[in-house]
Amino acid sequence: MITLHSPAKINLGLKITGRRASDGYHLLESVFVPISFGDDIIVEETDAAPSNPGFRITTENLLNGPNRDDFEKVSERGDISKNLVYRAMERILLLEEKESGTERQKTRPGNFHIHIKKRIPTGGGLGGGSSNAGTILGFMQNRLGCSLEPVQKIALTLGADVPFFLKGKPAAVSGIGDIMEAISIGPGQGILCLPDFSSSTEEAYDALNYPLQPGPDAKNVFLLTGDIRQALAGSVWFRVRGLKNDFEEVLFRKYPVLETVKSAFYRFGAAYSSMTGSGSALFALLEGRGELETLCEKMRREFPRFYFLTFFF
Repeated sequence: MITLHSPAKINLGLKITGRRASDGYHLLESVFVPISFGDDIIVEETDAAPSNPGFRITTENLLNGPNRDDFEKVSERGDISKNLVYRAMERILLLEEKESGTERQKTRPGNFHIHIKKRIPTGGGLGGGSSNAGTILGFMQNRLGCSLEPVQKIALTLGADVPFFLKGKPAAVSGIGDIMEAISIGPGQGILCLPDFSSSTEEAYDALNYPLQPGPDAKNVFLLTGDIRQALAGSVWFRVRGLKNDFEEVLFRKYPVLETVKSAFYRFGAAYSSMTGSGSALFALLEGRGELETLCEKMRREFPRFYFLTFFF
């Protein structure tokens, strides 16, 4: 039995550069950072007939409000076949079967019991389902000895963020989320704001109304100047305020309270604040740990409807 940390992620900047003409997917530029807040995935392997490996998934729903109901729909109490972990396990076991061949049948795995303790809310821009899928794919790739390249392809079929979580390291990300460059990020600490409402990723992208881009995909992350790279590596967060999230204009117009939360973060001394992903969660980074709990308590008093928690990376 092993417990895996399935991290939430924050976006330091999120620029949408267009839409790919071939399939309509949006092209982006961003810095993805996994954080200490996240889900737990407990994996237990039991003996099984060599010709009949399989898996089952159980879940522990630790969410509140509408997010609790959303997760129930893809738990074993709803339609588990829509759960990204379920789909990831199906595909990687098929890959293992294809790669193993008859000569390796005797070394094939047993049955896997996967238990998910769910804390990352849906519709927050934190990558919860993608994190679960990427985390389990990374574990299973190592456990089964599958080739990395086809596992990466499986990850991309499950969602644009899943390849990032397969690696689980800070990265400058471009393309549709499939082009990643490892990047040096200094240690950080911050506060996460989880509103009592979620944001539809599809609706947020539609609201941007980007035209199709007939040209080739972007191959580089252009938003990272040398100064910003130095600031990220040195944890000098006030110097990365130029990293903007394009979805803020859309979400702040629809939910003005989000802009009020961001302003309050700065008013109470945050070095950098932004919405993450396509919302609705926001975060703030602080230069030092001394004020972390104090600022968090101030935000809780200011916005009692919302949930605030501290995190590290």
